[in-house]
Amino acid sequence: MVHKITPFTAFALFCALACALAWPSSAAAPAPCELFGKLTIYGAPAPVGSVVTAYIGGNERGRITTIVEGEYGSSCPFGPKLKVQPLEGEYTGIGVLRIQFYANGLKTDQEGVFSPGARQWLDLSVSRHVVIASFSANPRNGLSPLAVSFSDESTPAPASWTWSFGDGGQSAVQNPVHTYRHSGNYTVTLYVSGPYGSASHTAPAYIVVDPLVLQPFPGQHLLPGDPDDDGYYEDLNGNGAIDFDDLRIYFLSMGWIPGNNPVKPFDYNGNGGIEFADLLLLFRKI
Repeated sequence: MVHKITPFTAFALFCALACALAWPSSAAAPAPCELFGKLTIYGAPAPVGSVVTAYIGGNERGRITTIVEGEYGSSCPFGPKLKVQPLEGEYTGIGVLRIQFYANGLKTDQEGVFSPGARQWLDLSVSRHVVIASFSANPRNGLSPLAVSFSDESTPAPASWTWSFGDGGQSAVQNPVHTYRHSGNYTVTLYVSGPYGSASHTAPAYIVVDPLVLQPFPGQHLLPGDPDDDGYYEDLNGNGAIDFDDLRIYFLSMGWIPGNNPVKPFDYNGNGGIEFADLLLLFRKI
């Protein structure tokens, strides 16, 4: 008997087939590759207990601890190997999937290429790298308060930083910004450390903050002062405190400051000018 396919049944079959073809299928995780070989660190056989770690795309995908000096894994068919296993979807079979290796946290000189199911001899070594601490700064001189941006230029690949700015200030970030609030010549030191060792660099008199030359404000006999020691001079009458008289003097002298005193110590918002926004900030300090 011949079964007749109705138009509705044909349409349903067509939709089911179209959905099956369009629906994305997830690729299963590939078989791991297995690696073994010699292992040297700084020219010497790696000691027993060394840890070799494999990374793909910055993520750990395999690890083995050595049980024989100078070797990771075993050449014996039934011995342990460094198994590298990408996650599902990481290996598509298109393009090259590179493997980076670390021995006791030190990056090896060699990289590998993932091949599913392969068993491969690959010798690994870590060369001794010379760590160099170096930095630059901008600007390196000017009037206080002087905000200086420091840039770490150390090699290779430091992982921690300790800055000493010469005025008692310190920082542990890679590229800090530090404000010098007083005139003087400042020696800067950077200490770096990482997987390849540590080093330091000291630059004598690296930052120069020029001395301020100030004169009293109109109608005043004392030099302006900086009672809160922030590098900005808010005590315009020189009486040792920030008060409403300073606010009055600032308001009356806004046009006088640029031609008679350095602008920077009185530019409280740091935008390069004398304006009512600075007057508002002075008011908030009273």
